[in-house]
Amino acid sequence: MKKLFIITAFLLLGSLSAFSQNTEDLDRDKKGRYILPEAGDIGLGIEAGPFLKYAGNFFNNTQDNLDPSLLFKYGQNLYVKLFLDEEIAFRLSFGLTTFHNTDRRYVRDDNAFFNNPLSNDVIVDKRTYYYADYMLGFGIEFRRGYNRLQGFYGGGLFAGWEQNNTKY
Repeated sequence: MKKLFIITAFLLLGSLSAFSQNTEDLDRDKKGRYILPEAGDIGLGIEAGPFLKYAGNFFNNTQDNLDPSLLFKYGQNLYVKLFLDEEIAFRLSFGLTTFHNTDRRYVRDDNAFFNNPLSNDVIVDKRTYYYADYMLGFGIEFRRGYNRLQGFYGGGLFAGWEQNNTKY
């Protein structure tokens, strides 16, 4: 009796899971909207590098992990995609990185030391560093795959401009 009950339970569970895999349209969600991109769709994206760097350094208190960004030092990039059809998209990239640092240190006042070698007078030595990085890119993206499992590849051209300035 126990064997019959166990066999019947396995058959019922197997038939229920077989029915749950049978759907008519795999490209739609529960509300009937298409999941995969279509012609005319616009996609927005950001670089994940700064978030990965933060997550990597969250559990680390001894050293700074390197940023995994590919394009820029700090990786703040915005991407816009325009899909021409289900398999081809144009991709536009914008990047902007700025960094400003002011370093102040107390150093010996050489003028006071020249007049009196026993002088302990100090002055503030100030260094200001500014860094800016700008990027604009255009590319094309091709998609291949089956249903929701898709890969993409493509290429692009990027132009960038960098400036840095140090003042004492």
